[in-house]
Amino acid sequence: MYSTNHSDGVIKGEFNLDEGQYTLFVTGEGVPPLHYEYPLRVQMTNYKDTFFAAVPYIITILLLALFTDKLLKRRRMQH
Repeated sequence: MYSTNHSDGVIKGEFNLDEGQYTLFVTGEGVPPLHYEYPLRVQMTNYKDTFFAAVPYIITILLLALFTDKLLKRRRMQH
């Protein structure tokens, strides 16, 4: 994947990358010529599995909040 020279100096590139390790090379034209290397790691996240792993904790927190609210209302009614 190569980009081209841009007269306005703005570089924009969009790529679809597979999961893995990559190196981004940026070379600037000038005196002296600039050369940068940036390591990239593309990692895929399965949000469905993450959501289903969090559901029991979310339900537990909601039930605790509901029971706490009921308990506080009952105590308020007794006084």
